[in-house]
Amino acid sequence: MINHKIFDTLKSFDENYLKRLRDFTNSPYFNSNKKVKELFEIIYSAKPEFTGKKLEKKNLIAKFFPVKEKNSEQLLKNLFSELSGLVKDFLVHNGLQRNEYVRENLYLDELFYLSKFSDGVKQSNNLIAKYKGDQLFSPHYFDSYSKAISNLSRCLYMEGRSFETEGLSEKSYEIFILKFIYDFIDLKNSVALYDKSGNAIEIPEFITKFQNSFNLAEIVESLKKYNRNYAGILDAYSDMDEMLGREDNSEIFLKLKQKVFANIDKVSYEEKYFLYTVLTNNVYSNLGAAKPEYYKDAFEIVKFFLEKEVFLYPGSPYMLTLNYENIASCSSFMEDNVWTENFLIEYKKFLNPELRDMIFNKSMASFKLGIREFDDALKYINCYKAGDVYEKVYVKFYIIIIFYEKGDLERSLYELDTLLHYVNYNDDKLPKNLEAVLRNTVPALKKVITTKANYKKIDYADFKAFQETPNIYFKNWIIKKMEELL
Repeated sequence: MINHKIFDTLKSFDENYLKRLRDFTNSPYFNSNKKVKELFEIIYSAKPEFTGKKLEKKNLIAKFFPVKEKNSEQLLKNLFSELSGLVKDFLVHNGLQRNEYVRENLYLDELFYLSKFSDGVKQSNNLIAKYKGDQLFSPHYFDSYSKAISNLSRCLYMEGRSFETEGLSEKSYEIFILKFIYDFIDLKNSVALYDKSGNAIEIPEFITKFQNSFNLAEIVESLKKYNRNYAGILDAYSDMDEMLGREDNSEIFLKLKQKVFANIDKVSYEEKYFLYTVLTNNVYSNLGAAKPEYYKDAFEIVKFFLEKEVFLYPGSPYMLTLNYENIASCSSFMEDNVWTENFLIEYKKFLNPELRDMIFNKSMASFKLGIREFDDALKYINCYKAGDVYEKVYVKFYIIIIFYEKGDLERSLYELDTLLHYVNYNDDKLPKNLEAVLRNTVPALKKVITTKANYKKIDYADFKAFQETPNIYFKNWIIKKMEELL
């Protein structure tokens, strides 16, 4: 079979998307090459895996170039390249259909190109009036708003009506500052998340100096007087800036949560998702680590945003797998088992198809282990199709823990032994960071199992040393089991 990247692209399309691509390739406006149409029909008939004899190189050459030519292979490559370009055009076309703001401004650009300045003035004014009504807090909105003002200004200039551009600059500056505030907070949030993940990035000195001298609260207060429509959401962004700058930010976090809930309908989907991410990440990476009761707030945030249908990654038909897993984790703290299981089953369809079953089985295994339904947990983890060495080690650890919780310590030690054999056998294939994790995790896990099996106690000094050790799988679980054996 021909090895071409187009097959990987098509595998990510669902049935409806493939049918729309088929209509696109059959449209004489977008494609006039009959051979490209025929090639796509052959590929389409081989869905969903896109394999089979039809797609073997020799059969495709015989189909499209029956008269033997020296360059027939190159001609076939050209045909695939043309089809790939058509798929790219289809993706761009769909993106424009979904993004009204971009589509409208491209229309204004074409009017200007065609010297339809009077029409450009009329359409720009209509678009600006629409933007005034929308009042969204979104970078795409701000970009499109600025573009519409710019289009109006240049069309008026070309018609000799420059005097009518008075007042446009003031609005442009307002939009610029609003977008700047969003970008400033977005950057600050990204840096904060990097720092908390242990992957601290070096910030250039000029950015640090600017950040320290930039009084966001003062600018927000000035803007609120000028534009009351944005007052609530600007307040929220100001609080977010303060929250990201504090280590102990529990009080400001709770204030921010309420402000976000109150102003959520004033922002675009992208910003709803951004606010959701900032709030939940502050629990997962900061507050929840010190005080697990804050997972109650994370659960409340999750439910609120799910009710608002905010869970798909912006611009994608799928959820991030990390969000799916985190939602299941924080809901387990609430011991709302019915809600959690319903969520895992109902929202499984929103996971990327390539990872769907794997993530579902992993999450269900974690959930069933948490509610002590060990046989079900074992069933799900055994259905987890581990791909790389990280996942294979992860599954091994899970099985060890499940048998420990079942009280089958002999089997737990046996599974630990098989893990060690696997690690030793694949020693040359293990990434360095995984080696460090195993070096720290395996001895601690073995100590827990053998101590429990021999009815002994964990030495407190060993316990404290373990608590301070970084890079450990299932650290919270191991700490809990050590505390039970002190």
